[in-house]
Amino acid sequence: MLVLGIFGALLTAQSILWEYGRMHPNYGFIVEPWSIRGFETVHGSVGTATGILALLAVLAVAWKGSEELRYGIPITLGIGVGATAIAAVFSGDDHTLTPGFPVIALLTLILTIVLYRVFTSLRKTSIFVTNFWLRSLVMIVLLGVTGFVVNAAIGGKRITLPVWVMIGIIFLLLAALSISPEPRELAANRMLMFSSIAGAAALALSAGAVRSTLIRLQRETIGVAAQYKDTQVTSGHLMATIGLVFVFFAAVALWARRRDAILTAQRVRRQREAAEASAAEIAAAIEEAGISR
Repeated sequence: MLVLGIFGALLTAQSILWEYGRMHPNYGFIVEPWSIRGFETVHGSVGTATGILALLAVLAVAWKGSEELRYGIPITLGIGVGATAIAAVFSGDDHTLTPGFPVIALLTLILTIVLYRVFTSLRKTSIFVTNFWLRSLVMIVLLGVTGFVVNAAIGGKRITLPVWVMIGIIFLLLAALSISPEPRELAANRMLMFSSIAGAAALALSAGAVRSTLIRLQRETIGVAAQYKDTQVTSGHLMATIGLVFVFFAAVALWARRRDAILTAQRVRRQREAAEASAAEIAAAIEEAGISR
């Protein structure tokens, strides 16, 4: 799986050498530039930077030491910092958005999951662990309160922020979502999964920007631009996106393998602790009864 992750990251990084966008052949090469490669536009640079970050993340997460909290949490936060740095270097003007229901619902869901994980880690009493209705009630209350607060804070308001700040907020939420569940030894693995799919989605959604860039370059070069519908993304853009999908598959496989190993080790440790406690109780009972071995 490590090989698949490295291959996917390198596939994304080298996409800068390939064609990112081109015109429909019906134009007969009457507009220039007819096509653009990754190194001719910022989109290819973003893809390469994302691929390099993915490669470093794969190698860091695949390292056995990432299962230790003292290393796993910094790796988790480091992936978010790297993504934010890429946005800070390559993003342009500030972005204005008015959060609608999908954004509010997504934020509410992520924050509710994080708060629920934190609450359950603090409340490990047997009644809470075994009582399904109590856990459901806590989740419903957290969902309602969080949804009300998020909607009151940003619902229907125009928010203008630098792109890198928005990316930083998103990855901060992903880091919290990665660290909060048990076992926390898998925090870095979760962050690699979340960040790879977020990166793939971002590159896939940049298809429109690639086409707009090609039209803008035509207008700047010859003063005439083709129509938007006659532009298309090609191999380089597809490579960049598919590469991160491969990274996601590798991250899932690595997470599943480590999860099984960690849960097995935890189960063995609990059984050993139970056996030791039982032996201690038997020894205490024998001693209290005054029976010699």
